[in-house]
Amino acid sequence: MSLAKSYKYRIALNIMSPNKRRLGRLAKIVVSKDLYKKLKSINNHDDYKNVTIYSIISSLEKEYHQIYNLILIFEKENKNVFIPKNKLFLVPSKLMFLKHKFTVEEALKLHDYLDNIKKDLKCSN
Repeated sequence: MSLAKSYKYRIALNIMSPNKRRLGRLAKIVVSKDLYKKLKSINNHDDYKNVTIYSIISSLEKEYHQIYNLILIFEKENKNVFIPKNKLFLVPSKLMFLKHKFTVEEALKLHDYLDNIKKDLKCSN
């Protein structure tokens, strides 16, 4: 394999798979502080990547379920949660997409989307 082909191959791998620094930044935003400290202690790059991706997705799922339970509580109190509830219907499909094809940008978009739904809940009640 020539040097040019190996260089192009490495560039393609960097584009396709998120690197450690970008994953670390996203994990710092999404994951809890205790879990982030444990993630930083992992030395093997492949293990770090797999565990960080799994922890980010599970944190987003946890946040989704917390918002869903909050919406159910507000519905029992007869508060208007129509718009946040409809926005929340898109989240499970986005989570499934992240499980199959993880990208840092999509995970960050989903995190911002969930924060937006939280703001709508606070404004409507």
